[in-house]
Amino acid sequence: MNRKSSTHNNGRRATIRPDSRRFKMKRITNIIVFAAAILAALIAAKAISQDELGLGGPTLMPRAVLFRSVDWIKNQALPTVVWAKIIPGSQRLLDSGITSRMINGKTTVTKEVKTYLSANGGKSWKTYDLAQVEQDHWAAKMTANSGVGTLASFYARNVLGGSMVDLACMMSSTPAPTSGFFDMKDRQPKGCFFASGSEEPPIDDSSSRIGEDLDIFDFRIGYDSKYIYFGMMIDGEYSKGSLTPTVLNQYSVMMFNPEAAGPVPDGVLPLSGVMVRYIPMGKEAPSMAQSCGAVIYRNKTTVLDTTPVTCKVNGQYLMFKVRRDLWGTKPPRELFVFAYTGTLRERNLSELSFVDSTSFTRVRFAGSVLKLSASVEVLPRNNDKSDNKPGVNYYH
Repeated sequence: MNRKSSTHNNGRRATIRPDSRRFKMKRITNIIVFAAAILAALIAAKAISQDELGLGGPTLMPRAVLFRSVDWIKNQALPTVVWAKIIPGSQRLLDSGITSRMINGKTTVTKEVKTYLSANGGKSWKTYDLAQVEQDHWAAKMTANSGVGTLASFYARNVLGGSMVDLACMMSSTPAPTSGFFDMKDRQPKGCFFASGSEEPPIDDSSSRIGEDLDIFDFRIGYDSKYIYFGMMIDGEYSKGSLTPTVLNQYSVMMFNPEAAGPVPDGVLPLSGVMVRYIPMGKEAPSMAQSCGAVIYRNKTTVLDTTPVTCKVNGQYLMFKVRRDLWGTKPPRELFVFAYTGTLRERNLSELSFVDSTSFTRVRFAGSVLKLSASVEVLPRNNDKSDNKPGVNYYH
């Protein structure tokens, strides 16, 4: 601040300061402006923090995933086997009733049905393509080598793309990340590792449309008494994406428990939905996203839990190992499932763009075992012996 000088009568040189009131007011004004700037910065920082962190971290459930899940649950029809039986004779006939029904009761047309039979506990399988006899009625001629203890797994798909698969046997050991894969063209089981879902052609998506690191080439499911195993094979190798700009690759499996029907709050997956995810960038930037975990609604809050799932990657193979007690001590008898790849954008990871996806699939945790009953083999379901009439056995 410049100062003015004058000489008093005594000859001493004195310093004359500006008006003290004006100086104080200006100083107070500067302080207020400075404080307001700091407060605005803090408010802005808090808003960004809330937006980014959401419920304690980056956005856990992208809107696109929630919308697709709700839409498929409401509007997608999933096939189910209503009954199945073996008709004896010189040429045995595998006879079945299969319907595709939406959650609201509406039905659609089933367009493909296969049955896989194994007489050696799942070590090898024989495929039967069933022909449509009439609506919801499918059958196939069988070879005569099926006998006592033969496992049967149904795979069906309807015109809307919804599908179903039976997990006909339990896995005896944890599958290696590189075992049990074929591609989307071959749906035959590999041991007790079953192909789930399907993908519209082309199976090998054009690299100009989908990068090989996000192109799903196969998706399979197995289980044992404690865990569900989801195997994903992509056309290339799993990649992280980038931090600048924010484009994080995500590989996920969605699971829904149809036995958990009931209202849920807005923004929450229906049917006790769980999303298991693998985000490779999480290893490099864990504060932005954990690399492996399960997003689940628990105690009125959507949380990311890393304890019930492990993710193992080997080249183009990814294996999710998920605890079955996510839904309580009594695991569900079936789940609705789909897998997808996508890219997360924005600093808070709120925007997800789907890149590739399997179809919406009903997965049933039980197969059928052919048993000899008088002169006919029947397909009991869940040890249900309520109907042992020759040639007749209801699948449920």
